[in-house]
Amino acid sequence: MTSTVEIVETEDLGDVTKIVVMITSAEVCSVHDTECDYIDRATSYHASLHNNRVAHSHNNLKIRRALFFDNPYTQEDVDTHINILKQELENVNYEDDFYVTPHDVLERQYTDAGHEKIFHYIKNLPQSLVSQFEAVFPNIDITAHSLVSTPVFHELLGEEVISAFLWEHHEIGERGELIMRGRKYCMNSKKYYDRCYKASEERFDFLPPEATTIAVGYNTNAQDGLELPDFFEVYFSCDPTIAETFFELDSLQGEHATYYAVTVVNNTVVRAKQYCYDKPNMLSNWEKAVAAHKAESA
Repeated sequence: MTSTVEIVETEDLGDVTKIVVMITSAEVCSVHDTECDYIDRATSYHASLHNNRVAHSHNNLKIRRALFFDNPYTQEDVDTHINILKQELENVNYEDDFYVTPHDVLERQYTDAGHEKIFHYIKNLPQSLVSQFEAVFPNIDITAHSLVSTPVFHELLGEEVISAFLWEHHEIGERGELIMRGRKYCMNSKKYYDRCYKASEERFDFLPPEATTIAVGYNTNAQDGLELPDFFEVYFSCDPTIAETFFELDSLQGEHATYYAVTVVNNTVVRAKQYCYDKPNMLSNWEKAVAAHKAESA
């Protein structure tokens, strides 16, 4: 496997030198979670995967490590440790770390642009996902989160975003209509913001008449320097046939439950999402979660 090495940081600490290295594997591509030959993003074949909403991925594994060398050190010392890290990357089991089995998946979310996001329990995170997160946010402990998603391209932000829920957010100090809070990690901007989910029964003209609104999501707590467009999300339940027809969605449904959301700008839907659950879990019953929260808040 071909890999690239980047020296991220070198710092002389007196008796020792700190060298931070990043080692990135070659891309491993898959279609429907099955490894395949390299998929060139510039080809018509890659365009057809997006146009036909075929689940596929271009994955890299990354290792970021701080190495410490007694002064004076030699390039041979550095190369020896880098080769050890390369071997560590070579030993990754792709079947285990790039792909996941259904029982590891809490939620599959699809957008009408053909992007797929998968939510995992923290204990079931693929190593590839851990590596991607730590490469961009090395100072944030990923185990501080209870749930973490794979990165997915956000059309409004123009970059990939990892969604997560912090353990501390399970105990929201604010009550009333606020159900939960999530965190959104922007992989290019290297900054994050929060998404607050508020219980709502408001009716919206841009939803099918048969839809039942469950919650509204709005953005807050953006880090300095992160520019967010003005948008919000509406989460709702609806008969799948009606929702798929109304928003011209592919027929994608969970074996246990399916819910929907839309991204709204200036009262216009700019993106529709399908949330698919193949078995009952902590995310799979939105109505029950809202009812339980209201009971606790009473």
